[in-house]
Amino acid sequence: MTAATTTCPRCRCDQARTVAASPVPGCWTVHSCPACSYTWRSTEPPEATDPERFPSAFTIDTDTISTLAEFPAIPARRGDG
Repeated sequence: MTAATTTCPRCRCDQARTVAASPVPGCWTVHSCPACSYTWRSTEPPEATDPERFPSAFTIDTDTISTLAEFPAIPARRGDG
């Protein structure tokens, strides 16, 4: 499988890569964006795959990614500690 690039629907980065493909050629592919970490399947509706139809409320500006809050740490299990 060659890792073709495509445009990310969420941040419009043009470096999104094909990261997986169906064992049956042409059935589906999985794409991932290195800029915003959005991942999508080719079989999802256009609202999830097409940058022109992706909901504007969920888009991300790549210039602001570095200013976003980090994911919180997962707390220790109860009783572990």
